[in-house]
Amino acid sequence: MKRFFLILFMAVSLPMCLNVNAQGIEISLSVQIIDNSAIGNKPARGPVAIPSVSIDGYTLYINSSHPDYTVQLVDEDDEVIYEVFVAENVSTVQLPAVYSGEYRLNILWGSWCFWGYVEL
Repeated sequence: MKRFFLILFMAVSLPMCLNVNAQGIEISLSVQIIDNSAIGNKPARGPVAIPSVSIDGYTLYINSSHPDYTVQLVDEDDEVIYEVFVAENVSTVQLPAVYSGEYRLNILWGSWCFWGYVEL
């Protein structure tokens, strides 16, 4: 009987631990402050939550709930080649298929910039 409850518990809790909404390749994001004046000189109450983002081809998936973001693609010369506003309820962004190669992906939210590299 104990084994039955253990197996039942594992069967119910395992899907909660897995990211079932994630599609494509997970993008490892770093975070930096881009506007220190908006934060002020008070210490932060806690760490900022880094969004969970993945990519499959030219489709960008935002796998976590999020506020309004601005998504940018930046080339090797630090030129913003593509920029799009992503509303709060949107979970996918279609990137233009005219670009190929490695780009820096910036996700801007208020004073924060989450960034990582994507291969298109």
